Amino acid sequence: KDACMEVPLADASLFLHCVILPQILYHMDQCLTCEAFLNHCLRHLPTLGGYLHKIPLDEVMESLTARSCSMDTNYDRLEWFGDAVLKLIQTDALLRSKDLRQWVAYLHEGDLSGLRSGKHDFGCI
Repeated sequence: KDACMEVPLADASLFLHCVILPQILYHMDQCLTCEAFLNHCLRHLPTLGGYLHKIPLDEVMESLTARSCSMDTNYDRLEWFGDAVLKLIQTDALLRSKDLRQWVAYLHEGDLSGLRSGKHDFGCI
């Protein structure tokens, strides 16, 4: 009868290894995947690879992690920030455009959004 009974926690260190080891292996896999991505960019896209190698590895890992991974960090925050930067760059380019310079004072914010999206009718300007 005693031989068939389970001990609630037979070996605490074995339990901790079973819980922690998969997390360590997952993190190592993330690091290796990120390093492979950085090396690929450095070989095939030298300019991008050069910039990416200046960024800390944990930030690059965050930028490659999808929300579906259920991790604490994912690329949603960076995606929102990147979209804002792209809008700023597009707006700056439109406002500095030689073709639109004379009309900039008359453009409404909605017109700038339309111009940024490329869905605006340029014939009305």
